Amino acid sequence: MPRPDYKKISKKIKSIIKNDSYIRAMFREENICANEIDEALDIRFEKMDDRHAQANSKEIVLNSKLLADGEEDFFKNKFHYVIHELNHWINRRAEKKWYFNDLEEIQSFIVAISWEIYAGKNKDEIYNKIFPIIKGHFKKQDMAKSFFLCLYDKAKNYLDKS
Repeated sequence: MPRPDYKKISKKIKSIIKNDSYIRAMFREENICANEIDEALDIRFEKMDDRHAQANSKEIVLNSKLLADGEEDFFKNKFHYVIHELNHWINRRAEKKWYFNDLEEIQSFIVAISWEIYAGKNKDEIYNKIFPIIKGHFKKQDMAKSFFLCLYDKAKNYLDKS
C-alpha cells in the first residue's frame, strides 16, 4: 500500500469538520466559530506507540497507524477518533477564551451588536465601535476579527428572530 498523503487527508478532515451539521452543533455549543478550524487547528499524523490520538488547543495529532487499512477505512470506521479529539480541541479553545467562555458575556456582545444593526449602523461602524473591546482579549488580531465576525452573524440571526 502506498504511503498516505497526510496533507490531503488532513484537508479532507477539516472539510468534513467545517461542513457537517452534527459537528457544527458541537462548535455552537461552546460558542466557537467554525472558521477557527482554518486559522487555529493543525491536524497531523505521526507514529504514536500508546495512543490513537491526542489534542490540545492548537492541534489534533492522529496515530498514523489509523491509516493502516487505507484512507477509505479511516473515514468509514475510525473517524470517531477525530470527533473525540475535536471535542477536546473545542473545549480547550473555549477554555482559552476565558473572557468569552462566559455565555452571558457572549450574549451581551451579540445583543449589543444586534442593537447597533437595529439602529441602522453598518457593519464597518459596528466593527469600529465593538471590535476594539473584543481585540483586547486576543493575542492575535486575526482571531479577534474572526470572533467578531462570528458574533456579528449571531447578532444578525438574533435580530431576525426578534
